[in-house]
Amino acid sequence: MLFQTALFSALVGLVAGAAQDVWAPPITSPTAASVWPIGSAQNVTWDASHPPSEVTNPIGTIVLSKGGVLDIG
Repeated sequence: MLFQTALFSALVGLVAGAAQDVWAPPITSPTAASVWPIGSAQNVTWDASHPPSEVTNPIGTIVLSKGGVLDIG
């Protein structure tokens, strides 16, 4: 049992230390000058024309921030 625990811990350490791909394509809209009316629906667009060679997670996340405070809800 002790060997299995040590082996599991070593494998978890390798996975946790594996490189993670982080790609932040530039946002093209909205710009810093954009003003959104309260309650309106808006589109966010970005330039994904130059992705890295391997994208392992195609799901993105957009977080709204105002005054440095994140609205993660």
